[in-house]
Amino acid sequence: AADRAVFTADAPAAGGAGDELRPVVARMVADVLGVPEAALLDGAPLDSFPSFTSFRLVEIIDRIESDLGLELDADELIPEKLRRLDDFCRIARR
Repeated sequence: AADRAVFTADAPAAGGAGDELRPVVARMVADVLGVPEAALLDGAPLDSFPSFTSFRLVEIIDRIESDLGLELDADELIPEKLRRLDDFCRIARR
């Protein structure tokens, strides 16, 4: 069980409650990075896109907060925790 947790931590989420949020957040991230939504929905790491920088990460966070009317938990806004689309969806659901 511990091995499964370690090796699946980077895997994209396989669905569940709140999946209606994924395409909305994917559209926001895709707009900021100028990349196809499909690649994000497929689980591509953000740093696999040449347009991704730390400045873009801040822009993505700002866009999610403003468009969804949220204030994301500062403890979750650590670059190492925000590698894929599902990471943003996870913190937006809290």
